[in-house]
Amino acid sequence: MTLTSVSSDSEGFIGGGHVGYQHQFSNIVVGVEVGVSGADLDKSVTQSFALSTVAYGTEIDTMITVAGRIGVAMSHFLPYVKVGYATADINMSGNATVVGLGSDSFSNSDWESGWIIGGGVETMLGKNFVAGVEYNYIDLGKSSYSGRTARGISYSLTDVDTDIQSLTGAYFIQIWPGSP
Repeated sequence: MTLTSVSSDSEGFIGGGHVGYQHQFSNIVVGVEVGVSGADLDKSVTQSFALSTVAYGTEIDTMITVAGRIGVAMSHFLPYVKVGYATADINMSGNATVVGLGSDSFSNSDWESGWIIGGGVETMLGKNFVAGVEYNYIDLGKSSYSGRTARGISYSLTDVDTDIQSLTGAYFIQIWPGSP
């Protein structure tokens, strides 16, 4: 059984945290951040063939990003862009039903890597309090998965394309050396 050009638009929730460091040179702000997120992104897809139906799902539970940032400080606002590395734990599972043979299941899990690009704006609400909004696009590339089903039949999923878009709002405390 081979499925090609697998694409699913997962929807769900992403939550997590990040730590980073930034430094200001005149009005230019550069920095680096590391983010770890738990996610509940999933999507199910069904494909029908002449004598079989395959239902499979894609699920993403964990994502990690490392990105460099550069922005321009304007009074209490900081618009910025970022780019870097991204990885996520992608779980594929499904069930195939063949006329006359019944059903069979398969699953596969692997960490896939790619890149992140994004941008946003932050504003100072007080001495150490910051609120912001950020958009990110994560491309984890195209992957292939193969293995054996529960009944021992070979399967192959090719061209599994994983892209994630997120819009995040945040409120956080900014801490730096010497702050109260």
